[in-house]
Amino acid sequence: MKNANHVVRGRLVAFAIALGAAAALAAAPAAAQGRAAEGEEVVLKRLYAKAQSVEVEAGVGFVLNPTFVNTQLATATIRYHWSESWGLGVRVGLAQTSDRNERKCVETFYNRDPDHAAGAVCAAQDGGAGGREAGVNVGPAYMPIRELRGLAMLTADYSLAYGKQILLYGATNHFDLRVRVGAGLLSALDYPERATVLGDDARQARGAPAEAGVSVDEREKYGVAARPAAVSKYVPAAFVGVVEEYHFLRRFFVSGELSGYLASGVAGGVDPFFVAQVNFGLRM
Repeated sequence: MKNANHVVRGRLVAFAIALGAAAALAAAPAAAQGRAAEGEEVVLKRLYAKAQSVEVEAGVGFVLNPTFVNTQLATATIRYHWSESWGLGVRVGLAQTSDRNERKCVETFYNRDPDHAAGAVCAAQDGGAGGREAGVNVGPAYMPIRELRGLAMLTADYSLAYGKQILLYGATNHFDLRVRVGAGLLSALDYPERATVLGDDARQARGAPAEAGVSVDEREKYGVAARPAAVSKYVPAAFVGVVEEYHFLRRFFVSGELSGYLASGVAGGVDPFFVAQVNFGLRM
């Protein structure tokens, strides 16, 4: 009887083991299928620019490295993605400029003379009596300056990475990181350098008051009134930038962009315009 019980128990244990193994084998394909389906679902919900899609965006920004001029920029871009990684776009933009205090000051610099007791170094900053003293001499300095007016660029985007962030209460933030490069034309006003007094090329603007500069009363010979005439130009330029783009509501996005426009300089070399801007767009 005892032997029979042992046999029954052994058979039950073997049956239980066999049943567990069969269940595990049966569950493995289902689990794999579930993981595959889950993976496909994640791919389908990715919100980056898909192949054969079009993006339109508008952006606003400003130049980060102004010396004498503040520059604000507004752009519009249309972009076609022929793959999930690559896109080709056309960007146009308009710029608005305003003089910085540094420019106003250098164009109204004083040539120091012993009778000038003003604390300011230029008439633009002189609110006291010094600028009106008899014999005060002004020596304006007109630097080579470029004022950006507009741009037209052909750009290419390459998507480096895509990611998701899970926020509070389960909200998901979709973003991707891109490199943007391109080339095109900048529309600009170039102000040439001038070291002599307006209307008198033999007299230097900067120097000892007896032999350089102009009287403080000759207002037409310093400041904005005596600024050299600007030359309108279209300048070839290269473009490179880094963009982080955030997607929402499936078709909309907002992006932050740090970029540089590199053009031949007013007085030789290269003029760089480093720009920070925010873009708002729609994907179709």
